[in-house]
Amino acid sequence: MDNLLLSALSTKQRYNSLKHVVPQGMVAPDTLALLQWYGAYYAAFPERDVVDIDELQSLVRLRSAHAATESVQITLHLIEQLRNKPDDTAINGILGQLYELDLSGRAAALIEKYQRGDEVDLAYELSRLSQQAVRSKASATPDDYIKTGIGELLAEVSDDKGLKFRRIAALREHILGLQGGASIAIAARPDKGKTSFIASVLTDFAPQVVQMYKGERPILWLNNEGSGKRIIPRIYQAALGRDLNEIILMSNSNTLVPAYTQAVGGVADLIRVKDMHGASLAQIEQVIEAQRPAVVVADMLANFRLSSAVNGANKADAVEQIWQEWRELMVRHDCIGMATVQISVEGGNMLYPPYSALKDSKTGIQGATDVIIMIGSLDNPDAQTIRGMSSPKNKFAAPGKPSCFQSEVYFDGARCVFNDGTGA
Repeated sequence: MDNLLLSALSTKQRYNSLKHVVPQGMVAPDTLALLQWYGAYYAAFPERDVVDIDELQSLVRLRSAHAATESVQITLHLIEQLRNKPDDTAINGILGQLYELDLSGRAAALIEKYQRGDEVDLAYELSRLSQQAVRSKASATPDDYIKTGIGELLAEVSDDKGLKFRRIAALREHILGLQGGASIAIAARPDKGKTSFIASVLTDFAPQVVQMYKGERPILWLNNEGSGKRIIPRIYQAALGRDLNEIILMSNSNTLVPAYTQAVGGVADLIRVKDMHGASLAQIEQVIEAQRPAVVVADMLANFRLSSAVNGANKADAVEQIWQEWRELMVRHDCIGMATVQISVEGGNMLYPPYSALKDSKTGIQGATDVIIMIGSLDNPDAQTIRGMSSPKNKFAAPGKPSCFQSEVYFDGARCVFNDGTGA
């Protein structure tokens, strides 16, 4: 049993994740002592992912020069036994038990918070914990791995499958087609065109979504800033490239809806706007489960509520957690996630704000996204129609293209259109 446990926890990821659930009263003191040596080993060799037996033995000898000889010999003997690796099935069984113990402890702590009156969406959080435990157990299975052939994987890249940005060359040429699980951040200063840009992108995506999913999966815009009713006319403007007066005239002549329906691929209600003011991620997941969207927009993501409070967390920690949970949500439901974030004062009066200018985040949002699209602007009254389009992070870089790019574009706010003259 003890050798199984020591072998199972000899990798850094498992050790860090499961050391706290090892039952102290059911494990020999010598085994517990060696687990502490694992911690010392990974501190001394931070680049290692798996315990090297010879290195661990050397570390014990060097640091135990003044310890009792008998205890040192026992520790060294236990380390030597690690060379006799147990059967993978046995290790997997131990890991399964440890992950269940971890789940039990986390669930108990969550229920205690709920009973104490803390703000907790109990059903969502318990479900999330359970899903995490299932994924952890699956990833710990020794004989489990990605079996997709290299030919199929390369074909996915070369075919550039997924939804494409078609209207702006910089986006079209540098970002591969987006597929379910992708997380995209749209950043700009307040009132500089985030909503118009989203409307433009979604009406660009719409015919592709209809073709890809045969009209069975919608595009969902979750709004928590102002009234969602104000967004819908802007979607029509972006789809048709018309200003509000022109839209009104088309409506009066009964030509608006047919023209819009044709522009978005033939499904009039494909792009759906839903007000979600004050909603939690748990409530968002319920909506996603009900509507099965291909694309989901969260505007603004940081204004939604976490399903449980982050004890002792500052604003940056909370922002990082909500973006991480948002990304996991997109993966679980095979959605493309687009979420807006403001650019801080640091990135004001710049066409191309720096990577660090995302509000309330120096690394959190950056680490939880696949692509960051920044919309920069100048305070100069003579440059109100000019925007800088850039991507300081792009994990979906097209082959042969740099991952980061910059492009100057024209913004027609009256028509919700971004144009660089190359729209396809």
